[in-house]
Amino acid sequence: MPKIVFSENADAAIETFIHYYVDSFVRLYTDTGIGSTQDILENYILGAEGIYREIRGAIIEKLSSEKVLGRKPSEKVSELSFHVGSRLIIVFFSDNKQTNERWIEFISINR
Repeated sequence: MPKIVFSENADAAIETFIHYYVDSFVRLYTDTGIGSTQDILENYILGAEGIYREIRGAIIEKLSSEKVLGRKPSEKVSELSFHVGSRLIIVFFSDNKQTNERWIEFISINR
């Protein structure tokens, strides 16, 4: 099994998605006059942490095996698409056979 390594770009893609997920709900519920606004926002923040773990965990699970089923190979970078809940995750990755590492180069997350 190859070691899974996330590039800075890949980590940033997940973190950016989560940031905008939380930010959209902060904007939605700010200044609404609802008494439980803080509780609602805390639930979305907890939900965002769970989504982060789900996405990252699914990527590691799908790419940890020696053979990645469903990938679209190319010369340097391969592509794999799958869903986590209702989100389409597209992962671009490369293999370093010498170090037995699989680098997650970039991630696209669509709703």
